[in-house]
Amino acid sequence: MEIAEEVVSLLNEAKYGDIHTMFDETMKTELTEEQMGLLTPVIEQSGDFDKIDKSSVEEKDGHHIVTLVSKYSKENRIYTITFNDKEEIAGLFVK
Repeated sequence: MEIAEEVVSLLNEAKYGDIHTMFDETMKTELTEEQMGLLTPVIEQSGDFDKIDKSSVEEKDGHHIVTLVSKYSKENRIYTITFNDKEEIAGLFVK
């Protein structure tokens, strides 16, 4: 899904405010922009972003769960982004 790739790009650029506006109501209250800032060192230690290596989409309970394996110069990251039926982010995990 293109929107999930856009979210990864915004994370790489630390544009947490832009991502926060894409959240559903639950995510907006549970994950603040300040808390998202804790992702910065995790993403930075991965090195320079290269590309999205693999992607998959799964549908469950009316949600689309997108998993993206992103290749960086030092280590890969796995992003799992869940979208509701309005294409709002209902879940965001970084491994």
